[in-house]
Amino acid sequence: MFVNKLQVLKIITLIFFLVNCLGAQLDPSVMSRLSTLNAQEREELANRYQGFETESIGSPDSRLPSVEIEGNSVEVDQPSKESFDDRSDFLRDLNNMESVILSDIKSLELELYEEDTSGDNELVEALEESRALLRKIKVIQRREIEKRAEEYAISEFDAVKPFGYDLFAATPTTFAPGNEVPMPTDYRVGPGDLVEIQLFGQENLSYSLLISRQGLLQFPGIGPINAFEKGTSFVDLKNHLKEKILENFGAGVQSSI
Repeated sequence: MFVNKLQVLKIITLIFFLVNCLGAQLDPSVMSRLSTLNAQEREELANRYQGFETESIGSPDSRLPSVEIEGNSVEVDQPSKESFDDRSDFLRDLNNMESVILSDIKSLELELYEEDTSGDNELVEALEESRALLRKIKVIQRREIEKRAEEYAISEFDAVKPFGYDLFAATPTTFAPGNEVPMPTDYRVGPGDLVEIQLFGQENLSYSLLISRQGLLQFPGIGPINAFEKGTSFVDLKNHLKEKILENFGAGVQSSI
């Protein structure tokens, strides 16, 4: 069936646009159709293509996909993986191309239906090429949406933290004085004080003994010890405990109090 030249121009214009956006190679049959156009038709095609490109692509900084369609493989020049804005622009450009191709598919299907040109191989071939391009674009869209979702999930972990969080979250790399300071020699012990005792040598034991209200320390293996028997200072208690340890465990056991 005869296909009017205006429709041919529309098909070729779309193919030119897709070649520029997707990096595909022109089919030889398309090249042969171009060669049949006269000078006026070629000029009209060039003017239409230039306007179409300006409207669809916009500024030179627009990030359009570069896809090579060979068989079932699709290679995409994609924006930075860590750039949310680039992915948004990339998906928007894909959606624009999808709209253009869908519009052309509807026009081709309508012409096939109205003019009963099912036997027109060129028109059928153009329709199949448009459908194939649409499938390729949808594959790329799905991949980009998945990657954008992954980036969004990762960004959720980087939520706003309280003021000063970074100051205290990291492991200290410099020395800072702690709360554990040596016991002053003139410290006076009393009920409620906790005495830390470590035995080493022939015996390796550790105890945390509390001075009771009655002033007693319950020392395992020795029994109750009067914390104030030798005086009320920490030094008096320490010397008294060392004597008890030496008396009950022998010289082979050392102590740290």
